[in-house]
Amino acid sequence: MRTAIEKRFTHCRQKGCIQVYPEVISYYADLPGEAWVTRVADEHYDEERHFKVRNPGNRPIHLAAIDKCLIGRIQPAPKRCDCVFFEDRDVCFVEFKIRAEGRDAVDDRNQETRLLEAGEQLLASIQQFEADGILTDYHRVRAYAFVGYGPLFPAPTTTLLSIAEYIDSNIRSSIDFDAKDNVLF
Repeated sequence: MRTAIEKRFTHCRQKGCIQVYPEVISYYADLPGEAWVTRVADEHYDEERHFKVRNPGNRPIHLAAIDKCLIGRIQPAPKRCDCVFFEDRDVCFVEFKIRAEGRDAVDDRNQETRLLEAGEQLLASIQQFEADGILTDYHRVRAYAFVGYGPLFPAPTTTLLSIAEYIDSNIRSSIDFDAKDNVLF
């Protein structure tokens, strides 16, 4: 998959859009004002704001920054998800839509809106990867909206089901969609 991405997005190597992380557990953030999704040091992990990649087999997990790297910063830039993690057949698109800094979880009334926006961006990214021949029938595809909550604050089930059906009906790949704060490779 890396070769296909680098062939389609020729600026990818120069900008460093793809990184490889073999750690058992690693954390990622889409920090405001930063270029794109980056790895976060273990000691700075915040379960509310950082996405976790679990990799018990120490496989070489690739992180391809989509927003602001593969898809540039030109305005108006097409809406795409933030990144995709992949290793061999396993592919996981992630869109960060976390609660605004300083807002309490009990005051979070925009969760459904964030989920819907994430679904649109994930769909657009998957469609582009399919159209460009990067995603094929060989791949097992997951798409996760990271809205910054753990099991204590579950997402609205009907919203998740609606988004999953919407994405599934608009792509060729078979997909697993959910709101998650981590992925297991």
